[in-house]
Amino acid sequence: MKKILIISNFYLPQKHIAVTRITSFAKYFHEFGYDVTVLTKGVENEFISNDGINIYYVTNKSIISKFDTNKKEAKIIHYLKCVYNIIFTNIFFDEEAGWRKEAIKKFREICINQSFDYILSSAPPISSHIIASEIKQKYPSIKWIADMRDALWSPNYPDNLRNRLLKKSKEILQNCDLLLSVSYPQLLKYRKITNDKINCLEIRNGYDYDTELIRCSRNVKDKFTILYTGNFYGPRNPKNFFKALEMLIKKKSIRNIYVEIIGNNSPISIPHSISNYIQEQDKMEYMDLIKYMCSNADLLLLISPSNIEKGVYTGKLFDYIGTGKPILGLVPKDDVAAKLIEKSKVGYLAENENIVDIMAEIERAYNDWKNKKILIADTKTIKEHHRREQVNRLITYINSNKNKRLEKE
Repeated sequence: MKKILIISNFYLPQKHIAVTRITSFAKYFHEFGYDVTVLTKGVENEFISNDGINIYYVTNKSIISKFDTNKKEAKIIHYLKCVYNIIFTNIFFDEEAGWRKEAIKKFREICINQSFDYILSSAPPISSHIIASEIKQKYPSIKWIADMRDALWSPNYPDNLRNRLLKKSKEILQNCDLLLSVSYPQLLKYRKITNDKINCLEIRNGYDYDTELIRCSRNVKDKFTILYTGNFYGPRNPKNFFKALEMLIKKKSIRNIYVEIIGNNSPISIPHSISNYIQEQDKMEYMDLIKYMCSNADLLLLISPSNIEKGVYTGKLFDYIGTGKPILGLVPKDDVAAKLIEKSKVGYLAENENIVDIMAEIERAYNDWKNKKILIADTKTIKEHHRREQVNRLITYINSNKNKRLEKE
């Protein structure tokens, strides 16, 4: 049985968005017959075995991380933590330098009684890759898979830190045997950063539920229901969608329409003239939300303005696709989300900045619903985006004798 060690700052029971991808790697590597060990950050040092997966939690032993911010001195401690994080980020690339040291120590303990065929590290933060790089240098026979979930060139990083992260990434990623990223355009950028010296593979995110279990008869309604899930933030807002909807209702081009927004915590401005057509609901548990979408939505709304980074799939898109429901994608037509919606044959597309086109696509979707016209989805493409299939794609690649520089679906 082949053994793989997964190194990540994030794992269950943390609530971070990155946890889903990491736990999927662990879950499906185990399902495909691998002996899986996870080395991750925890609130205390402990070992547990969960569903056949061995998990080592290692604490960050830095002094600041030990302070309880709920005490009376919370404000000063919070300030010290901020200063500490800034200093450590600029010196050691992220605030987890203390965790890196303890994780390396724990790895040495684990290796007393076993060895690994593969290491899979996931970043950011880059600390997990630095750990994996050190292990690779000491144990060159271990195959190192470096997973880049997010872009290090994100505008969220200050310029000086971003440049240092890219320089450090170029230095350490030269040692990896395979680089993963969530989209082909992202891989092209990493290929450029590393001077085309490493093997690359696109492993997308995906949905992780049984589509047969959530298939259910739709609640019969006399209203065309558009549903949006999650937060609006920054340029990803419903302003133009609302304008288009307002104009269609004013023209009486559509009737009996209803919009549900579930789980948004950001303030949004709903025009008074359409406020009766829109309802906001609290966040739901993941599977409850999936089932609700399946049984209540006629159209699922996705918004991705043209002024955000290209080559990024949102997790929402995969959850939408898995339901098989029609999608209204207000996204750049030359970007990955639009191409996937087109390939899956599940939706209607318009640029988020083009209100006339948004109106036309809403009206087209509405008329299809009114005339009981059903979009015939490409089930093969949808199935390919289950997380199990994405991990299977990775396993097939590493078990083969391929030596391609770049692999694309």
